[in-house]
Amino acid sequence: MKQLILCLIILCLQLAACRKNGADNSPVPPNIPDTTSTGHLYRPGTISGSVMPTRSATAVELLDAAGKTVSVLPMDGTPEFYFRDVLPGSYKLSFVPAADYIKPNDISVTLTGGQNVLAGAIKIASAGNASISGTIVPAAAAREVYIRSTSNGGIYFLLKPDPGTGRFSVGQIPADTYEINFTPASDFVRRASETVTVVKSQLVDIGQVIFTPLVNTGELSCKLNDTFTSWDTFNDNRNTSISVAYTSSALSIKGLRQSNAVRGLDGNSSSTEINIKLENVTGPGTYICDASTVSEMTYHYKAERIMFGLPPSSSKKEGGKATVIITAIDADTKTIAGSFTADLKVKSITGQIITHAMTDGVFKVKYP
Repeated sequence: MKQLILCLIILCLQLAACRKNGADNSPVPPNIPDTTSTGHLYRPGTISGSVMPTRSATAVELLDAAGKTVSVLPMDGTPEFYFRDVLPGSYKLSFVPAADYIKPNDISVTLTGGQNVLAGAIKIASAGNASISGTIVPAAAAREVYIRSTSNGGIYFLLKPDPGTGRFSVGQIPADTYEINFTPASDFVRRASETVTVVKSQLVDIGQVIFTPLVNTGELSCKLNDTFTSWDTFNDNRNTSISVAYTSSALSIKGLRQSNAVRGLDGNSSSTEINIKLENVTGPGTYICDASTVSEMTYHYKAERIMFGLPPSSSKKEGGKATVIITAIDADTKTIAGSFTADLKVKSITGQIITHAMTDGVFKVKYP
């Protein structure tokens, strides 16, 4: 009994000594490193891009810094590729070309943790020697030539003609149909685009592309719904044109204004067009345009990206009307001058009648 009591006293003394020395026998929490500032360095990211033309590659390989294959993505006829869960590091993209295409140089990319790297659009040249060429006449009449594939993945070429000879050329292109647009110099009239079809290894020369020097064919302006609108060829000579025809007492005046007329650069294009057509014009006088007359006036605004475009508003639709006053016809200078007002109408897709009110309209134009 005395021994048991002695053991309990010794145990109590030991516990008291531990508390006195400041020892803490409570559980110790785990040591979790703080990764709020550095943890992202180790997170996987993505590497993506595309090839042009669409079917120019059959696969794309992701290689590490040592040249070892990390992953292979088959293209399956689609232009885009997307590598997921890629660890940080330095890589190269290696492309397996399709038949009739040349393997491009490998693309180097560096990926940090959690980053999404966009390699961009990789152009892969055709193994054939097909080409498109031509000559701008006069040589300085066009600033740029824009050649765009109509079907093959949207591939395009932006060329600058030789300022001395006017020649332009692009080679090693795949067989396809191409639309060719021209950006005129400031003192030349914009011309229509051309379309050519190229088969494998064909050398296509579209010959001379002739530009017409800009001359002042006239002035045409009005207030459209109280906003001034002009088709003056002096003020906006690159995107505005006025065409006139006057034969057998029939007079036609057309004003056209275009914005971003070369499609494909940004995907948008719009135009504003006014037409005045008069019958039995033998001298100065007043001409009425409505549903009961042969004479007519129309106005049309078109935009490439509008899903539901309106048809032209007209003096012949929904009770529209226009009055044109010819003040002078000069046979020596072949000049016709006059004024006009109009309420041109059109019915919208919802059945609403829309009116384009024209006031203060004036024109002074030359006819051929």
